[in-house]
Amino acid sequence: MSNKNQFVTTFVLLDRVRVLLAEDSEDLRELLVLVFESSGAEVRAVASGSEAYSLFRCWRPDVLISNIAMPGEDGYVLIAKVRALPPEQGGRVPAVAVTAFTQPGDAARSRSAGFQAHLTKPVDLEQLVELAAHLAGRETG
Repeated sequence: MSNKNQFVTTFVLLDRVRVLLAEDSEDLRELLVLVFESSGAEVRAVASGSEAYSLFRCWRPDVLISNIAMPGEDGYVLIAKVRALPPEQGGRVPAVAVTAFTQPGDAARSRSAGFQAHLTKPVDLEQLVELAAHLAGRETG
């Protein structure tokens, strides 16, 4: 990518939206942090579901974005733990699954597990930011 900020200018602003990102791919994690920070979000990024849950408990995000297939505790375990929390502890935080799983039924499985959306890799960055804005209750347009 020759100009990392080129795509950011068309994104909606996520001013002060707290985004928790769980992604085991370091390259993708760094790219997503750049994209969300450039859109104004406050981002915390970790490499595993267990790290994400620990951080979730002390830093409540407005939106959770998680890979599904991660070593150790995967995205399904993470969302199950989050959804088991009472609402006042973040149990209803909007969540997006970002995954390489593209088989029929994968999106339905993500939604039934507790994710509001299921995006497949490679991720459309603009779509992901717009989705995060929508889930956080921000206007897009």
